[in-house]
Amino acid sequence: MKRSQPRLLAASIAALLVSIPAWQSLQAQEVPSTAETGASTAPQSDTATAAPDNTAAGTPVAETTASTAATGSAASASTQGTSLRRIWAWMQPISSQGVRADVLARALTASTTNDQGRQVAVPWSQAMPGGTPLTGTGHENRRLQQNQLEGNTLQYISHTDQDTRDISQGLEQSRTEVSWRLPSGELDNLKWSRPGTPLLSVGQSAFNILEVRTSGSTWFRRRHSASVQASSELVLKQGERIPFEQVIQDWNSGSGPQRIQLMLLKGERHDQFRVCFNINTILVHRLTCNVWQVPGSYWRNPQPLRYVGPYLDIASDNGENLYLRYPQ
Repeated sequence: MKRSQPRLLAASIAALLVSIPAWQSLQAQEVPSTAETGASTAPQSDTATAAPDNTAAGTPVAETTASTAATGSAASASTQGTSLRRIWAWMQPISSQGVRADVLARALTASTTNDQGRQVAVPWSQAMPGGTPLTGTGHENRRLQQNQLEGNTLQYISHTDQDTRDISQGLEQSRTEVSWRLPSGELDNLKWSRPGTPLLSVGQSAFNILEVRTSGSTWFRRRHSASVQASSELVLKQGERIPFEQVIQDWNSGSGPQRIQLMLLKGERHDQFRVCFNINTILVHRLTCNVWQVPGSYWRNPQPLRYVGPYLDIASDNGENLYLRYPQ
């Protein structure tokens, strides 16, 4: 295993060197042209471009040339250092400002399993961060599953913590679905693609349904459902950084009150983030999130994220919010 690490690092550095020209090209597009800044484009006179004659002032021409060269070298080194810092910042998969588009794309196209009980959320004393678990409050634990259905549909299912195959108890569940597609192919094949390459498109339609299964029954019946629309698809592109604490897609019913919002929120640790659906329909008012952790080696080897667990903020009938999250 140790022998393979230098090879992995060398490969990641080589991939970085390949991506640098494309990144610099993208940065160059952000620099305003001379015409845009309103600066004069008139050619300089020959006198202005000629080497200055400093002999009258007692400074040898050779010393002046050497000083000019040293200044130019220092400026070049400073420019290179700034560029390297920008490239390094661009490579970071997560920062205090947000996450890279490819990181969010991996979170949205993943499925979760209940290994180590990570899909179980217990009542908590306050909204994230901080707080303590609440025991003996009478509030039930909840589960949250993230599935990828046929036809590239992301599905969130939230229900009380019980085996869905056990029909001896009644069950109510909230199901949210949105469509997505990979316009440029599989994410693993786009690890070092050019900036601006479309990675993931999240569709214009979203759907939420509140379903009820009575005791002894094997099927769910609809209690309430809502279909909402966004003005356009959400397209995540290589090189973009998606900011925290913002709505990144908004599906709504126009003039009606029903709305589903896709949000990116911070986690408790510097390497964690939450992907959330903020659901407000006639009968469902909750923030439903999955918490993801970015591996430390992601910057040189983009890879699947670590699933931490669910986080829920549910508005109760008495006007208070019920917070549930994965046990620490």
